[in-house]
Amino acid sequence: MLPSHVFRPILAVVLCGFTIGCEQPNPNAVSQSQFAKAQPPEETGLNPAPKLPVDRWHIDVTKNELDGRREVTVSNTDLVLRCSPKLKGYVLPPLPQLGHRLDCDPDYRQLVRFRINDGPIHSGWWSVSNNFEALFIPAGTLRQVIRARKLIVEYQPEYVTRQTATFDISGLKEAASSAGCRF
Repeated sequence: MLPSHVFRPILAVVLCGFTIGCEQPNPNAVSQSQFAKAQPPEETGLNPAPKLPVDRWHIDVTKNELDGRREVTVSNTDLVLRCSPKLKGYVLPPLPQLGHRLDCDPDYRQLVRFRINDGPIHSGWWSVSNNFEALFIPAGTLRQVIRARKLIVEYQPEYVTRQTATFDISGLKEAASSAGCRF
C-alpha cells in the first residue's frame, strides 16, 4: 500500500474543482487586456484573417521503410491524394445511412457521372475500394481534379437511389505542390 501523502495532491485538485477560492494568484499571469494587445490582429477578432483553401488540407510526408522512397499524402475529410510512387486519389462520398456501402460490379467498378468546376458532365468507370466506402479517381481525371476548385460526383450506394456529392477541393493544387507532388 502507498503512503497517504501520495494521494494528497490528487485530493487537492479534486477539492479545488468543487470549492470557491481555491485558485491562487499567479505572479506571472497576464491580464485580459495585456493578452489581447499581445495577440496578432486576426486572433482578437478585430481583423479576422481569411482562411486560405490550402489550410484545409493535411499533408503527411513519410519515408517508405522498405526502399526509402518519400511518400506524400494530401488529404481532408472528403478526398485523399497520394503522390508517390504513382499519383493516386480517391473520394469518400457520404453514404445515406450507417451500414450502407457503395455498389459495384464484379470487378469492383462503378459507373460515375461527374463534373469538374462548371465544366461539362462526364461519365466513367471508377474503382470501388475493398471496404466499399471510397471511389478511386482515374489517373486522367485526377490530373484535372487537382487543378480544380470543385468536384461534383453522382454515385450509386447499395440498395438506394443514386446520390450526388459536391467536394470543395480548392487549394488542393497548392497544398500538393508545397508537399513536392508532381502532376
